[in-house]
Amino acid sequence: MKVLCLGDLSLDTYLKENKSFFGGCSLNVARQLNEKLGHKETALYIPLGNDQNSKEAQKYLETLTIEMRLKILEGELPRQPITIDENGERHLHDYVGGVLTEFTCEDLGKFFLSRFELILFPFFKQVELMTQSLLDLNPKAKLACDFGNLSDYDGDLEVAKKFFPSLSYAQFSSESSDKEKREFLRKSSEDYELILVETMGSRGARVFNKGIELFSEAPEIFQIVDSTGAGDAFFAHFLHSHIINEKTLQKSLEIACHGGAQQVSHLGPGPISLLQ
Repeated sequence: MKVLCLGDLSLDTYLKENKSFFGGCSLNVARQLNEKLGHKETALYIPLGNDQNSKEAQKYLETLTIEMRLKILEGELPRQPITIDENGERHLHDYVGGVLTEFTCEDLGKFFLSRFELILFPFFKQVELMTQSLLDLNPKAKLACDFGNLSDYDGDLEVAKKFFPSLSYAQFSSESSDKEKREFLRKSSEDYELILVETMGSRGARVFNKGIELFSEAPEIFQIVDSTGAGDAFFAHFLHSHIINEKTLQKSLEIACHGGAQQVSHLGPGPISLLQ
């Protein structure tokens, strides 16, 4: 199965540790899937700027066995400052969107998109143009979107709902229990032909399909070093298990929980073998 990940690559800077890694939702998912799918099955379409960070990012990308399609724009690479607390939980600080805010999919074309059976992308304020330009192309592939916690929109779930008719999968993250959100996701899975996933960190994860809710506990973790990229690892493992390996939703949920747990064992946003 050919998979396209599009959206963001950022320089994730750990302020206390004085370390930086190339991350971003799209790159993180692409790295995770590439390890599962093998070479030449995963592609990545992202913007880079013309600053020094972008030049270093391009050198790093050349070390990966992922098909690349880069769009070079005037400006700087997105940057995400991060701090990690004593429990290993990440805290995101003011995001610098850089060239991402001007990035669109208009020059991809339907022929290029027709090569892929699954297209994954994140949704937040800086990729609004990209998201709308993708949907305007009306790709035939299954679409999977990670909405995160919708913090750019004060958690307004209606912002995500308008995209549901175009999606096959959608992922959300929650920091605390929210009965209203839980019911919204259950009802949406009944009203639309898509599968919705909610990650809840150490409280496990849920999946909603046709109004039915399934749950998996999070595995016990000896030590959480860094939770950055855990949701991306979860989504990659879930989609790989359910779509490609054709596992049940319950089994895919359990596999995804373990995939997310593996990610938090080290500092950095991607598989430890692929961090620069």
